[in-house]
Amino acid sequence: MLHALFAWLAIEAFRDGGFRPKESAYASGVLGVLGFTWLEALGSAGMLLAAALWAWRSPRDPRGRGVALNASLVSYATTASWLVALALVFLWPRVA
Repeated sequence: MLHALFAWLAIEAFRDGGFRPKESAYASGVLGVLGFTWLEALGSAGMLLAAALWAWRSPRDPRGRGVALNASLVSYATTASWLVALALVFLWPRVA
């Protein structure tokens, strides 16, 4: 459930960051990148929750392993997305 925690922290950081998407193209870009990452993180958290519930309700069902495998792969992709968002939003402006 770290993805949901990271999404909540990123939303709070965006709110406290003073970004005004209506006034700045950079803020609009930041909102777009972070918005995609927020949605992806919440979807990944939902998939991980479904896999955990499946494992809890029917641990001997082999189809549950497929759900867990898919959720873990999406979780890795979400982690990569967070790293790309970090590079685009926070590191790129400091380098350029």
